[in-house]
Amino acid sequence: MRDPRDVLLSCFRRSFSLNSSMFELLSLERGARLYSEVMDISAVYRRTLGLAWHPLRYESLVEDFEGEMRAVCGFLGVAWDEQMRNFAELSRARTIKTPSSVQVLRGLTRRRRPVAPV
Repeated sequence: MRDPRDVLLSCFRRSFSLNSSMFELLSLERGARLYSEVMDISAVYRRTLGLAWHPLRYESLVEDFEGEMRAVCGFLGVAWDEQMRNFAELSRARTIKTPSSVQVLRGLTRRRRPVAPV
């Protein structure tokens, strides 16, 4: 989970391959509506389907990476591995085909990118 403003601005600034969902991100207003609807339906699914859920805030991950990742590993039933700390460095040797590839390669950061005037 991340501040919706950060998510929306990040998505708005990216060049995604267009599909019906990504088309909505061409406008901040439509993107905000899509984000809100996706978050609303995910809450409904969690409640009605009884899905196992482990919320993780991006800001908490930045503050305490190891603690938060150990909790995630425990939730998933996988062992913590020290190499998880170096995900950005390790990912540079791989091809990443996700919209967040630039952020993955950069690693976690507290810094917000300045918004250029329109």
